[in-house]
Amino acid sequence: MVQTKVNKSATLKRVRGALLKAREYKLFGSVRREIRLTTSYEPRYHGETNNIRRPVEDLATDNLEDELTKGLYDSAMIALAHLPERERKLLEVMYFEHDRPPYWKMAESLHIGESTLRRLQTAAELKVAKMLGLEVSELQEGERSEPCNGGR
Repeated sequence: MVQTKVNKSATLKRVRGALLKAREYKLFGSVRREIRLTTSYEPRYHGETNNIRRPVEDLATDNLEDELTKGLYDSAMIALAHLPERERKLLEVMYFEHDRPPYWKMAESLHIGESTLRRLQTAAELKVAKMLGLEVSELQEGERSEPCNGGR
């Protein structure tokens, strides 16, 4: 098996985006949308291009996206459960509490400095990225950027 080097900045960007999306799901939930059609015997044209809406396709896409977000949230919760307590608490406060305190307050509550807090955060996010399969490999010259674990 070939060892690939992980691109930390791209991996952190990807996992932070995923955790923020999971946060939105936790805070706002998901509402399944239903289609509402107004019958009309005349064609309705939208704008100058004469495009028509495709409500069934839009609805299916929205509901699928909601299911994927729920799956991401569930996976993130499982990944957090496997972290050491201090890292788990830090990420829960950072991403899943309604009112996130500033860094200095979080550091003070954990009895550590702000720079240590940021290192702890980065280490925890990289562990979660590995668990969720969100790691991004370093580019070799001429290669395309792809996730290390097949990505999701």
